[in-house]
Amino acid sequence: MQGRGRWTERFNPWVGVAGGLVVAMTLGLVVSLVFHAQPERSSSRGWVLGSLPLALGGLLLSALLFAYFRETTARLRRALDEASAARAALAASEGLFRTFAENTTAGLFIVKGERIIRVNPAMTTLSGYDEPELLARGWAEVIHPDERAALRQRALDRQRGAAPPSRYETRVLRKDGATRWVEVSVSLMEFEGEQATLGTAYDITERREMMDRLRVSEQRHRLLADNASDVIWTMDLGGRFTYISPSVEKLRGYNVAEVMQQTMAQVLTPDSLPLFTSSFARAVEVMSRGEPFPTMRAEVEQPCKDGSSVWTEVTVSGIIDGAGECVGVLGVSRDITERRRDALRLEHMAQYDLLTDLPNRALLMDRLGLALSAARRASHAVAVMFLDLDRFKPVNDAYGHAAGDELLRAVAGRLRSLLRAEDTVARVGGDEFVVLLPRAQSVAEAVHVAEKVRATLAEPFVVAGHRVRISSTIGLALFPEHAAEPNVLTRCADAAMYAAKSAGRDRVVVWTPALATPEPSWDTPATDSAPLEEA
Repeated sequence: MQGRGRWTERFNPWVGVAGGLVVAMTLGLVVSLVFHAQPERSSSRGWVLGSLPLALGGLLLSALLFAYFRETTARLRRALDEASAARAALAASEGLFRTFAENTTAGLFIVKGERIIRVNPAMTTLSGYDEPELLARGWAEVIHPDERAALRQRALDRQRGAAPPSRYETRVLRKDGATRWVEVSVSLMEFEGEQATLGTAYDITERREMMDRLRVSEQRHRLLADNASDVIWTMDLGGRFTYISPSVEKLRGYNVAEVMQQTMAQVLTPDSLPLFTSSFARAVEVMSRGEPFPTMRAEVEQPCKDGSSVWTEVTVSGIIDGAGECVGVLGVSRDITERRRDALRLEHMAQYDLLTDLPNRALLMDRLGLALSAARRASHAVAVMFLDLDRFKPVNDAYGHAAGDELLRAVAGRLRSLLRAEDTVARVGGDEFVVLLPRAQSVAEAVHVAEKVRATLAEPFVVAGHRVRISSTIGLALFPEHAAEPNVLTRCADAAMYAAKSAGRDRVVVWTPALATPEPSWDTPATDSAPLEEA
């Protein structure tokens, strides 16, 4: 500012005025001398008249010089003010950049050729070297040996005008020998009249280690998923598969690419589809209320490529992202075909006789209860026949238990072929059977059926290579004429069967109130005479 004051004082506009006056006086003096040199022109009036134009010219020149120097001074002042403001802005910018460089967590560096010429504190922290040590080293000395060749090639490509990646990841070799991963961004610049490289380095070691752990974990889980016997799958909330493990091909015959294109209607059988879709819809509704995705578990049937089907137990849970939002579902499908078959087999065994595959006593009583309920609504009769084989024990004793079992299976087959599909034939004891007629029209019709049964069983059987004859004794009771409850009705039929045996066997007896109704003895051993074998 002091320099600017001296400069402006030197060019003060009033200096122009003074200069103009001096010029005017000088010109007046010259004119006066001329007039005095010529006496005829030296009168005072002539001198004054001769000097006046020159004086006016001097004043005009002074005014012009004043205006010129005033404008010049103003321009100089503006130029100096602008230069001063620019120097202040530059100083502020340099201070701001210095503050940023010294406080940022990113390492900043400038490299010229092979030398490091500028670093910030973060770069010294990252490398473990102090600033003088870094400036005394080439940049390759702080780079891991395995990375140096690639970095030199990038630098050469950049100097030749090529466009190598300006951002990359590499490893720094610290002073203490440790290795740190950094993400580097570089660009060319001019520094002190020469080409240099400006770069930033961010320490990403923790991120790399986390990504490596995540990659290993993902590989491990994918390995487990790809080799698990269960089918592991993911699906978006729109019902589209996003991943399926290869084990699906073993389960259903379709490969992964084929299943990825299938809809739920193709993945499930028509009977299982409504179960899954309704459960999925309920789960989505629960999420819409802000509640977590409920775990779903169901047994469903899935079609296979060869036309068969498999039963699977499906467990479904929600996939939650980092924001806590459900973005899809994770499912595990386990083949339970054998388990379900075993369960059905056990269920069948609980309701059917193992030897003859006829309904057992439990299933008989269940069907009898249903038949009585239907008969009450429709006002029709229900008949129960209690049937005991005559001369079965001698066959069993003469030809062995295998022959006895063969005879029982043959009896069961004849009874099934004789009766209607809605009728039930049950084995309730060793050689005792019960026939249920759920829609008997009358006692006479029931007796007619019983006589057909007796006649059919009187035909000879071939057992263990022998033709044998047996007979049957049948007791008959009807709802509602004889009893209204299942247990009472079966006891009446049992009592009628015992009355038939007492009357000589091989006959049909209808229960009457005169007959006793004892507790049924369905496993009473037979005391028949020897079998009759046909020649």
